[in-house]
Amino acid sequence: MEYRKFILCFVITTMTFVSIYSYFIFKKDPIGYYNLQENSEYYYYNARYQIPAFIKNLEYDTVIIGPSMSQNFDEDKINLIFEVESYNASLSAASAKEQNYIYNLSSSSHPKLKQVFWELNFDSLYGSVDRVNEDSGEFPTYLYNKNKMDDLKYLFSYYAGEALHDKIEAEKGEALKQTPYGIYKFGKGVPHLIPEQYRNEKAVSNENPVPEGVGFKDMKANFDENIYPILKGNPNQNFKLYYTPYSILYHIFNYNRSKQAFIDRLLLKEYIFERVKELKNVQIYDFQTERKITFNLNHYVDNSHYFAYINDWMIKELNQDTYLQTEKTTKLSNKVLLEQVEKFSGSQLGNDTEEDFKESILAK
Repeated sequence: MEYRKFILCFVITTMTFVSIYSYFIFKKDPIGYYNLQENSEYYYYNARYQIPAFIKNLEYDTVIIGPSMSQNFDEDKINLIFEVESYNASLSAASAKEQNYIYNLSSSSHPKLKQVFWELNFDSLYGSVDRVNEDSGEFPTYLYNKNKMDDLKYLFSYYAGEALHDKIEAEKGEALKQTPYGIYKFGKGVPHLIPEQYRNEKAVSNENPVPEGVGFKDMKANFDENIYPILKGNPNQNFKLYYTPYSILYHIFNYNRSKQAFIDRLLLKEYIFERVKELKNVQIYDFQTERKITFNLNHYVDNSHYFAYINDWMIKELNQDTYLQTEKTTKLSNKVLLEQVEKFSGSQLGNDTEEDFKESILAK
């Protein structure tokens, strides 16, 4: 009898604590999941946990989806060129599955969504079709769906308590106000790569095995599972898919790791084009052979991430036909990229500055 009374008291005490804690989190709402403050001293550092609040609550009819190479797209510039209201929901190291979650939350919370800019990124497409990035903690799937019952996982969680504590500390310290539109952009004040340090790089033909998870079969499965059904199932939305301009060093690294894995990436480009070519609401743009960018390391903070002015240039080009892919140009772009890699010489690296770039390309 005493044992039963103890159990009953324990259950009641636990439920009371959970209820009080959850109600407190609901009222304070540290990440703005229910009532977002667009001007705030604090947003949670873990974007996977914070960004669902932005996706749900901001006003937009156009969304940008991708990993970190797309984070520096400026919404104001997209809005001006395309006459839309946009939000950049790109997430660092986002897998295809995570991008699928982002799209579905964007679309379900914004019935009038009309346009999607979606980066096709090989590093997003590797691994299993359900892969999520948990380097910064468990991926909060419950924040990306519309199941109200799942909200308890937010309301009663360590993350929510930590976010609330950090928010209170930021407000007490009178931190500078931030907005959702700038919090995850990067690159200001970061030094660029030094071309002279990479003059000896070269591609070495090899028969190295394809690393696990990065072969054509895996990437194809990820595209077919996480992206293609969205493109086909939403004919009233326009999708601009694009391949970003990695530096030539990035491609050389991947070629030297496994030539066949690099070839698989080219084959995937052809497969994706064939898969979507009949969809009238889908266009593909490929910026990866633009050597005025990719051969100038001054434009990069590392071998794949470039500065925001490259994103500005891409915005303009996504409204033109220069890099728009057809069946013919897809095969030609693959051929050119393979030749650029295999015939690369360090002497080909340029020294264009940001000012040179803006004068020669951005001003066109």
